Amino acid sequence: DPAAKARAEQREARYHSLYRPKFNQTQLGYDIYNCPSTPPENYPMAWTTVEVLRNWMPHDVTTIAPANRQIYQGLCVFDYTTQYDAAL
Repeated sequence: DPAAKARAEQREARYHSLYRPKFNQTQLGYDIYNCPSTPPENYPMAWTTVEVLRNWMPHDVTTIAPANRQIYQGLCVFDYTTQYDAAL
């Protein structure tokens, strides 16, 4: 569906303008934007609290500098309009 693909591209561009996942599809073992119907082994990827806090600057609540916009994203992202059943 071309419209769904266009929405997915817009969503990803908007998301990446704000934050970048710290780990890519190869490192995670799955694509967070195109998860299979059966969750892959080790899904969702998890990190220790210490790992996440090392990347977090709680003392600076202003706009995040582009160099520090990496986030620990391990959960799949679903398009409600086209992937409702898969998300359930």
